[in-house]
Amino acid sequence: MYLKELNEAQKELVLDLLIHTMDADGSRKAAEYDAIDRSCAEMGTAVRYSAKLDEDTALRLLTEISSTVTLRKVLVELAGLAMSDMDFDVLERKFIDRYAILTGIKQCEFEEILRLLEEITYARQRLNELVSEPV
Repeated sequence: MYLKELNEAQKELVLDLLIHTMDADGSRKAAEYDAIDRSCAEMGTAVRYSAKLDEDTALRLLTEISSTVTLRKVLVELAGLAMSDMDFDVLERKFIDRYAILTGIKQCEFEEILRLLEEITYARQRLNELVSEPV
């Protein structure tokens, strides 16, 4: 949705953050690999599954080179990708909460974003089920 708007440096940092988000519980699933593949395709970057930078460094650098609006767009993307497997676990939520603080977004707005992303995730899943049902 917003990833294609980023510059090359931001894309590399966001990919690192995405990898850290997907690795939060240490057991990456097929859906998480798919999420990384889709994100790289949207950004037009080479696929990789290992982060180049640690989470703290990637977060710091991204905040240094990005506007608040860009940081909020990245927040939406990372939260949506973390939720894409319908298993938004505690470690993923902790990472997203930590990132949300850096964007200056109000807690009530953040909770609304998560609620909307849950609705989108459910709608996509339901749409895929309907389309894939044998006739």
